[in-house]
Amino acid sequence: MLSLIVFAIFFEAPAAAAAVAGTVVSIPILIHLLNRRRFKIVEWAAMRFLLAAQRKNSRRMRIEQILLLIVRCLVLLLLVLAMCVVTPWAEAAWRWINPQGGKGVITGTTRTHKVIVVDGSYSMGLKSGESTVFDKARTLAGQIVEQGSSGDGYSVVLMGTPPKRIVPEPSEDARRVAREIRNLRPTHGNADLAGTLTTVAGLLRSSPGKFPAKEVYFITDMQRSGWLAQRPNDVAGAIAAFKQVNAKAIFVDVGQEEAGNLAVTSLELGAPVATTSSEVVIQATLFNYGDTKPDAIVKLSIGRAREKAGEEAMTLREVATTTVAARRGQQTPVSFAYRFPKPGDYVVQVSTSRDALEVDDTRTALIRVRNTFPVLIVNGKQAPELFDQAAGWLRFALFPFEEGERIPATVTARPKIVNTSQFEGMLDLSSYDAICLCDVPLVREREAARLEAHVRRGGAVVVSLGGLVDLGSYNQWLYKDGRGILPVELLQKNLAKPPLAFQLAIPRDGDRLDPLRLFGDEAARERLLQPLFNTFVETKPAKAILGEMPRTVLRFVPTIPAGKP
Repeated sequence: MLSLIVFAIFFEAPAAAAAVAGTVVSIPILIHLLNRRRFKIVEWAAMRFLLAAQRKNSRRMRIEQILLLIVRCLVLLLLVLAMCVVTPWAEAAWRWINPQGGKGVITGTTRTHKVIVVDGSYSMGLKSGESTVFDKARTLAGQIVEQGSSGDGYSVVLMGTPPKRIVPEPSEDARRVAREIRNLRPTHGNADLAGTLTTVAGLLRSSPGKFPAKEVYFITDMQRSGWLAQRPNDVAGAIAAFKQVNAKAIFVDVGQEEAGNLAVTSLELGAPVATTSSEVVIQATLFNYGDTKPDAIVKLSIGRAREKAGEEAMTLREVATTTVAARRGQQTPVSFAYRFPKPGDYVVQVSTSRDALEVDDTRTALIRVRNTFPVLIVNGKQAPELFDQAAGWLRFALFPFEEGERIPATVTARPKIVNTSQFEGMLDLSSYDAICLCDVPLVREREAARLEAHVRRGGAVVVSLGGLVDLGSYNQWLYKDGRGILPVELLQKNLAKPPLAFQLAIPRDGDRLDPLRLFGDEAARERLLQPLFNTFVETKPAKAILGEMPRTVLRFVPTIPAGKP
């Protein structure tokens, strides 16, 4: 540590380094001068013979001593120069002395910072003979390092979601870089173009000055899904950084022409929850990236996870098979109906015939099947009448039956209403699939921790605001600066000014799936968007929540009620 401090102090500036060099070189000169004064002349009889021999050899001895002094000074001076060579001002001085522009002393070539970007998206798993396209990309990346010049620096980035810096600093250790490239593995996910370009731009901006040239190698299969930016503005800054440092972009296409691929692109349930009371529709979507297949085989396999140690291990069992016509460049929906025999956790898998890209031939989902759907409703506003309470209408919508009435098999929700005091005393929430907060005035740290643990276990939390809600407590313990389970920050209450009112609408830039898709009746869908509101809470979406981006499904818009001017 002391040596590092001394180095930082004495070698930060050229003047300080020159002073240190002068001091170090003066040491052997002083020793030489002091040694000359260590003898005393004493006259005695035999001295004349010694003086005669000294006169004869004095010139040769003087030359030898001077040469020895020069060697000693050079040894210390070279040591100081070796310590100075890594400083920025030394790099600038060397470029001034060596006008070749940063060329290697031995090879005479320009030192280059080479950023190697290897596409790790799932399409790189396409088979090409006995290996995959990713294996080919990895081999080419290794060849770039092996064929590089002495003195070049290498950085390696794996293109994925998110991109990964495998070798962040420009390493001149070619063996280490080649070893990191050999250890690369595909991500089996999508490619984040904007994130990758931003990462590369950051590496180029921080590139040391000893690398005058910059080269970026993109080794990819050039799939449109990965290289077509959804929002061009996201990559504008990175492209500007390329121009600023005069970086050369080199694209190495390892893809195959006309490679057929039939992929299972989505898998979801046709119902909000899966129960044993009725058949559940399992919906999958195929996309054909190759030629039309009139007889594509699609299989449904299901397996139940064991609950106890004594039960057999889970095995996937094929329960249904169908044949569809998958047209080129189109989506093909596939539906299966299945009734789960008993509650538990199930693995649902839809697969199609294997092709060159096996990673997207199968899609799997984990679902929990219940006999009923228990819901805990926390009522924040008490009133004598049920429908005057904050939880009254929600309870009726979930379970519109009185005690003793016959309950249809299609109604699986079993709501339970508790007040805020009862909820504060409930330590275990694992028996409920969903928890609804209806106009609960305050949320404390203890309740927020239990709700977050409930979400992480796979449960749902629904927050319904009302006039009693303290927005500050919700922001403090549920939003937590974007780190909590609340996907938005609650800003303020907005009141409509007559004659205006607020009405719900589906935004154009909202969620990709229609939030009202479960309501098949068009008239029912229209009625759901008809109610008018005079108050709503303005929100600011968080950047991410539990690793996922929040989605906007409905939005309040001002409207003029019918009959109003």
